Amino acid sequence: MKNSSKLFVTVAAFIVILFAQQSLAVKPAAWKHSTEADFSKGEFDGMAVNSRGELVLIRQVDVVWPADDAPTVVSAVAVVGTNIYAASGTEAVIYKIAGDD
Repeated sequence: MKNSSKLFVTVAAFIVILFAQQSLAVKPAAWKHSTEADFSKGEFDGMAVNSRGELVLIRQVDVVWPADDAPTVVSAVAVVGTNIYAASGTEAVIYKIAGDD
C-alpha cells in the first residue's frame, strides 16, 4: 500500500509540474498595423517601414561622412571595392570616398 501511495504522489506531482510549466509558456499574439505611424514607437534592427506600411529588410548602413560636414549629394555610385563616388550639386564637385580595404 505504501508503494502505491508513493506512486500516486509522484504521478500527481509530475502532472502538477507539467501543467505549471505550460501555464508559464509564452502565448502567441497578433497585432494589426496598417500605416507607418503604427510602427513609430517601435525599434527597428535591420528593418524599415515602406510607404505602404510594410516591414522590409534593409541593407547594413555605415556612416562614412558625418552629417554635419557632409555636402549635399545629388548622386552617388559605389564601384568595385570599397570606394564611393559622390557628386555634389551645390558645389559642382565629385568626391571620392575611400572605404576600408
